[in-house]
Amino acid sequence: MGNSISEKFQRLGLLLQDDSDLQYLDTQISSQMDAQMKVATHCPPEKETHVSTVDHAFGGKPRRPNNEVQDKVSAKFHPYSAVNISSSYCPALAFVRVHHNYFVEEDRQKSLDKFFEPTNVWGRIWTLYYFPLPPGCNKRLLLLVPLQEVINFLQEVNTALSCELRIREDDEGRILQFDEPGCPRPEFLGVSKTLVAKDKLVMDKSYKITGSWGDWSRSYEPDVLQSLERRIGAGLGAERRRKGKGNKKKNRNPLERAREWAERLNRLQQYLGLRPRGAGIATQIPHVDVDKPAPWPYPDGPIFFSVDVEWKERNTTHVTEVGISILDTQDLVGPPGLHGTNWLAMIRSYHLRVSEYRFFVNKKYCSGCPESFNYGTSEFVNWEETGKRIDDFFSPPYDGSRVDRSAGLKERKLIYVGHDTRNDLEQLAIAGSQMFKRIRFNGPEAIFEEIIDTALLFCGLRNQTSPTSLSNMMTGLNIWTRNLHNAGNDAQYAMVALVSMMLEAAGEHDAAVSEENSLVEPVQQA
Repeated sequence: MGNSISEKFQRLGLLLQDDSDLQYLDTQISSQMDAQMKVATHCPPEKETHVSTVDHAFGGKPRRPNNEVQDKVSAKFHPYSAVNISSSYCPALAFVRVHHNYFVEEDRQKSLDKFFEPTNVWGRIWTLYYFPLPPGCNKRLLLLVPLQEVINFLQEVNTALSCELRIREDDEGRILQFDEPGCPRPEFLGVSKTLVAKDKLVMDKSYKITGSWGDWSRSYEPDVLQSLERRIGAGLGAERRRKGKGNKKKNRNPLERAREWAERLNRLQQYLGLRPRGAGIATQIPHVDVDKPAPWPYPDGPIFFSVDVEWKERNTTHVTEVGISILDTQDLVGPPGLHGTNWLAMIRSYHLRVSEYRFFVNKKYCSGCPESFNYGTSEFVNWEETGKRIDDFFSPPYDGSRVDRSAGLKERKLIYVGHDTRNDLEQLAIAGSQMFKRIRFNGPEAIFEEIIDTALLFCGLRNQTSPTSLSNMMTGLNIWTRNLHNAGNDAQYAMVALVSMMLEAAGEHDAAVSEENSLVEPVQQA
């Protein structure tokens, strides 16, 4: 007895030929074509129907699928019995990769891949839905397609190529159900017939989405939102996976990262007095007035330390420069000023150069400029004293002065700031710093309240998928720079970027960058 798909369909056809009730069973595929499409909102309607109009994957005029046999199979014999199809969706970037783990003969594999080429997949009528995403997710929305339309598409592929493609229900995030009472539902985005039309719908909506989940989520119960967060996070994770389970760290729930980013931003703004102490990430506050002092001063506020390290291109164990910038939150008693210029004037920056390498300048991968410190006079130290000199800055009174720590000076909370921090932390330990050697063995919490990477902070603020360089970040923040790749200057710029991002997140916005209207380097107080 044959086991091919075509033979199975023939047997099913014989089985159903005398069953008029089953033949005309309403599968919600063709009977609703002339009905007005219902737009999904956050509050689910009593009953929702999805219009499914799909086309063969190899181009041509979009049309309804051939559903003589396929609809009968999907209506009663479909393999998705564990899910409610009418309230289920597939992440768009996940279902178009369903064929990656399916292997057929070489000649059929080419045809299978042809079906899933972007222009062919999206060259048919799709009903598109979406869920808005909070800042820090690297994109603004999760694009969804009704599961019923995906099933119809895969059935066409299976019929054409005699294969058995399906969306696995046990593959987390590939199928998302929204049938819980009181659960927000995906919003209707539009109907697309081409790849270009789909991309335009997504782009246009992405530009219009602003704010965070706090704007609408307060009307839902916490357990409902937690369930929704897990579901959306699983969908985002499914979009990132290609084959197998992959790297656990890379496949981590993007919404968890977004929440961590939002919580870190919230804490940083509290340290600067831009948010009330103890406020949650969804707490709405007025936009900052840069001409007035910060409305919520933070008692016992921390000290921010921005650090940058330069080393030899051909020998990474030879540290040549260390830049340290310090901003004490207890000095921020007045108004921030336009672009935060009043606060930025409180930054104290230092530039240490290793005497043994004073004539060395990086040229191959970047253009070093160790003699061009913009914010004071460079200090030369011998290599064997470099580590101890670094440690002087991270001990009371936190200004680099050589004071006996037994003098009873009060210790403060410290926050480390840097741009792409991992390598710099390692180099500080190589330079002989005992404090940063403690971090290597005991973790950052041995010294610092937090480690802030401005590259990741900016990435979340701009919803970018990957970190950018210090130069590009400063341009994106409308801050003019000069003499980059000098450790002292780079440390200062990372601190300036941090303050600028905090003010922007609190409601201050700048115009496009230019030499005339940008924030030029602030003047330091003597």
